[in-house]
Amino acid sequence: MTGALPAPGTGIASHPLHAASSPPTDFAAYWELLRERLIACHPALIQRYFATFPQDLVESIDSVVGGGKKVRARILCAVCEALGGSFTDALPRAMAIECVQAASLIHDDWVDGDRIRRSAPAVWTLQGARRAVLLADVIFATSLERCAELGRLDVLALSKAIATIAAGAYQEALELAETRTDRFPGIESRSPYDRLIFLKTGALFAAAAELGAISARADAALQRAAYDYGARIGEAYQLADDLEDLVRRPTAAPLQPQDTSALSILLGRFGLIDRHHGREPHCAEVLQCAKTHVARLERVMEDEISMRLAAATIALKKLPETPWRRILESIPNEVVRRKD
Repeated sequence: MTGALPAPGTGIASHPLHAASSPPTDFAAYWELLRERLIACHPALIQRYFATFPQDLVESIDSVVGGGKKVRARILCAVCEALGGSFTDALPRAMAIECVQAASLIHDDWVDGDRIRRSAPAVWTLQGARRAVLLADVIFATSLERCAELGRLDVLALSKAIATIAAGAYQEALELAETRTDRFPGIESRSPYDRLIFLKTGALFAAAAELGAISARADAALQRAAYDYGARIGEAYQLADDLEDLVRRPTAAPLQPQDTSALSILLGRFGLIDRHHGREPHCAEVLQCAKTHVARLERVMEDEISMRLAAATIALKKLPETPWRRILESIPNEVVRRKD
């Protein structure tokens, strides 16, 4: 048995859940159905994806990839179906996106020293740092290999996303304002915080939507529209996370050092703290500033979230106005406002 993915019409692709679907009339039901379909297909697909590896390694991979609510994968599938593709076309790309998300969280938890992930022990606390990092590397590399089997555009989209996520983590540690961003066209002139939320989160959402368009064999203009749509959803998602974790949560729990640094960048974005001329505010100054301006910070961040949700919808204007486009227009608010 090889690691190649099944051809359309064979194996997992012939599952009845994968029949081509007509435009749904109930968004909430469709959104939940996508999750159910992905969960139903997961066991067989994880075995095929990692078929060349020992079973104990596959089980370790399954334990970290199988969790979560598959938001990015669902966006990918919805974009694919909206542009005329099928769930079968989207499925292997959806697995790739889920794998990259899971692997990046393994690395993040180790780098940040976080011991809990989704109410369970982080992988590095169970397997040790060395094995955890190597496990994530296996997941990253295999995802790229499977996408290469699908096509050139697939592997380019996924590899760019992985590089961008890593650059975001690296640049955050170096204070983003002092680092180069010419590797990422279109964000050079944006503030350090705006660039950071794209690099950390927007990029993978963008890749998910772009891969949805690629799997539907959409043209380049629609691929770009899908990319922009996903990027804005991801940025809004990160803004909502930061609003909760950096602005509201510190009243009940202390911030970690890396969170204080992120909060400093966030405050600088809205002109609430001085970060000019290489000056890095002290931790106490950052926390006091956030406490003083919490109400204002909440208002401006809510406005930023709303603007990005609107921008995601605007990106869809290149699509014909059909029931499918209306489904895609419902996704940003569902994902961000409900924090699915």
